[in-house]
Amino acid sequence: MKLTSELTRKLGEVILCLGIAGSLLQAQEAEATLATARFHVVQDGRYVPGVKPEDVILLEDGAPRKFTIFENGEGSTTAKPVEVTLVFDTSGGVMDMDLLDPLMLKEAFLDALPGVKLAVYGFSKTLNRYTLPTSGVAPLTAAVNTLRAGGAGEQVGPRLTGGTTAALVAVLKEAASTPGQASRMVVVFSEALEKSANASGAAGLSNELGIAVYPVVLGHADLLQRLGIARRNLQTAIQTEQMNQVGPLPQANSKKNSTQAPRVSDELKAARNRANKLEDLETEAKGLKRLGDATGGRAYDPTAMDPGVMKTIWGAIALETSTQYAVGFPVGTSLKPKNHKVEIRLADPQKGTVRGGQLSVRY
Repeated sequence: MKLTSELTRKLGEVILCLGIAGSLLQAQEAEATLATARFHVVQDGRYVPGVKPEDVILLEDGAPRKFTIFENGEGSTTAKPVEVTLVFDTSGGVMDMDLLDPLMLKEAFLDALPGVKLAVYGFSKTLNRYTLPTSGVAPLTAAVNTLRAGGAGEQVGPRLTGGTTAALVAVLKEAASTPGQASRMVVVFSEALEKSANASGAAGLSNELGIAVYPVVLGHADLLQRLGIARRNLQTAIQTEQMNQVGPLPQANSKKNSTQAPRVSDELKAARNRANKLEDLETEAKGLKRLGDATGGRAYDPTAMDPGVMKTIWGAIALETSTQYAVGFPVGTSLKPKNHKVEIRLADPQKGTVRGGQLSVRY
């Protein structure tokens, strides 16, 4: 009887341990998330169709690893529905360009990509939502018309403190929170380039969430023209200053002139400040453009903007959506997460070149 009781106790301990182990395993499985690397394969300027899972190598920190999901970008068929979030900077002259045409959006996306959904946002001092992802023509048209007319929409979160970067971070979180599995991408239109100085936060979040960003940089050609003029004016001001300078410049080791400095004319100061400001804007414009490559998307930098150019951009983005491949793989959670470099390569490089497919995922 005593032996039987001891066996019963031991058996109970074993069952308890097995139960705890099973619960821990279930918890780990529940905590695992899916990371997604999206990419295109191009050759001679054309998208390559027919890429198969066995053609793809997934590298994690330089070492091959298995993937569990492969989405084929052939035609307009993907394993998941597509959600495209459109984000417009309303603080500058974007609205004056009259780029928003609901019929153009319908033809480029809703008609060409079955099952696609579009969401519309605008931002200035706040981020405003005009429609959640929808495939309906009526709600999309209402959202676009409200935004075009300067309507407020529904404010999302508090006032923005980081311009384009802050708006993108908020939009990426919104896009990731929509229910259901989907292939998601964000298209952002902005000419307020000074607000895009720190794009690393948005790029990092985009990679973590597997949402590619497609920046459309507006006003860049005009900025480059103004920068060229400012540079020439600065050189002229420097030459004029040198011609007007009387006597040698004070030496750094001269006691007599140690507290004196050559006078700089107001004209030179103004020319230098103007050039420096535009140089900063140009650096920030490049940062906005790099956001496309950094997130697996693509940047568009039109030299001019009109309905014809806008139609071309919509068509190009729709084509990107329909020819996109994606590889998904599970990642667990860690008490000490770290960044992992993920890269997509082709087993046979002669089949084409991978565009995108490089990201940093933290887990």
